[in-house]
Amino acid sequence: MSTLGEIASLDSTTYVAEATKSMAARFTKFVVTPEQITAWQVGFNWIHEIATKVRTFAGDWIALAEYAAPLISGRPDLVIISPGYIFVIEMKTGISGISSAGESWDRNSCQ
Repeated sequence: MSTLGEIASLDSTTYVAEATKSMAARFTKFVVTPEQITAWQVGFNWIHEIATKVRTFAGDWIALAEYAAPLISGRPDLVIISPGYIFVIEMKTGISGISSAGESWDRNSCQ
């Protein structure tokens, strides 16, 4: 758990490396594929870019990567908690020719 201000205060390379290492450590019971590591790196780079852009008005907002909410089996890629809202963000990498995450799920569930 970090604030967007804390994320933005690090240089991008450091943040991406530390966050990716932290994710890999959290998921030691699973096989972490090179594709998963690449997806985390892309996602954390995006998170750092956004945090840098919004830190002046959203620096105290909380960012939770791969948050496992109680009583829910899935983990969204990112949850951002602001004073009045909760943003749930799902990022997709490596999918080409698909216009939405819903379409991706539809295609994959039919195979």
